[in-house]
Amino acid sequence: MNRQQIEDYVSAATAALGVPIRPEHREGVIANLETIFAQANGLMAQSLLPADEAAPVFRAGESSG
Repeated sequence: MNRQQIEDYVSAATAALGVPIRPEHREGVIANLETIFAQANGLMAQSLLPADEAAPVFRAGESSG
């Protein structure tokens, strides 16, 4: 997302959720979202195979072996 899209997102999300952001905090919120989206883009660019699962899935009540 570019800067304008993030600003629009912040405006829409705060309006939809009814959670106001003080003007002095808005720039920090936008900056944090820029960082989050940049990190997410890097993560999503990685190709993972099904064998790349980091750990087995825990299911309560099942024995491990």
